[in-house]
Parts: sequence; C-alpha cells; structure tokens
Amino acid sequence: MNPDGQPGIWILDDDRGEIVERYGAGIIPFPSTFTVRSSGQKRHYYFRQSTASSKMGNQMYDKNPELGFSARVNNLYVVAPGSIHPLTKQRYEIVKDVEIVPAPDDLIAWLQAEITKAEGSKPKTEGPRASDAEIEHQRTQLKRYLAFGGFDILKEKFEGGRWTILLDPNQCPFGGHRPGEGSVAVFVNADGAFGFKCIHCTPEHE
Repeated sequence: MNPDGQPGIWILDDDRGEIVERYGAGIIPFPSTFTVRSSGQKRHYYFRQSTASSKMGNQMYDKNPELGFSARVNNLYVVAPGSIHPLTKQRYEIVKDVEIVPAPDDLIAWLQAEITKAEGSKPKTEGPRASDAEIEHQRTQLKRYLAFGGFDILKEKFEGGRWTILLDPNQCPFGGHRPGEGSVAVFVNADGAFGFKCIHCTPEHE
C-alpha cells in the first residue's frame, strides 16, 4: 500500500519521447523513478499510485495525439522490460533502475493542464461514452473472441470515436458474399458497444 492509501502503480508512457523537455520547459527536473526505454527516445516512467493520479485516470495518446503521452492508471498495462519490440526488434531496456516513487503533485497538475489543453482541440462526440478502461476491455475481449474463432486481423484503427478491426474479407462470419472483395470489420463504439459490418451481405449491426 502506498503512503496515502492508494494501491498499485501507474505508468506515464512518453509516446513522443519529449515529455522531460516539455515538463517545466526543461528547467524543472523530471522526477527520478524507475524508467524503461520502449523504442528510440520513448520512455515508460513508473510511479506509485496516489490520490491525485487516481483522480486523473487513464489518458490515451492514440485517442488524442495532441497529448503526446498516455497515462496508464487503471486496469491498463505496458510491455515489460526485456521484451522485444515487434517493429524495431529492440529490447525494452531499463534505463534507470531506481525505486518507483509517487509522482509529485506538480507533475500531476502539469499533466492535468496538458489534458485540458488537448481536450480543447479534440472533436466533440455526442451521446454516452464509455471510459477508456471499459473501451480497452471491450477491445481486448473482442480480439480474444476473434482469435478463438480463427479470424485474421488485417488492421486496427481508432477513428470517429470507435475502434475498428478490419478482418480478412474471406472470413465474413455471416457469409454470402463474393470472397476476397469488399471489407469486413468489427468495432467497439465510443459507448462500449460491439458492432459488425460487411460491405456485401449485411447492414451495420450493433
């Protein structure tokens, strides 16, 4: 248990490798904590959970690139040190082997300010929205189902408020279309609901 009673750790994922320079305009020193290089200048900074970080919650770069970082706070993970990056083939390397510390309040305050700034540049979506953790859970469950069913994933993308997973067009679960033509996709909407679409044989199903 951490000093203020919050359990666990969270990870600040520096998706563009620039957060140390951005924080405090490169003047205020960045907290010294356990750090892993994911690729190039990108880093995973490990912090002990605190009340402030719990309130901040999950923040995902791929859903709002203006952030430049991801905060993996609740029920999310990063790749462990020692693993091999699938694209660069480089090892996830520990670059600072020190104690994991709680994030200082001023760092959390700065992150919150950056989140507010980025939210102002993000297109507004209407209707109910699931939390980032709920959407990520649904996405993981959907990919497990697809793997169990032997479906081949061609591509994943986040666009228009939902995750879309493109499948091999020969593997439409409903069948009845010309093999190899068109597109087949499943998705997780912004409200967390699953959906399916095949350009040939069905309308869009929720």
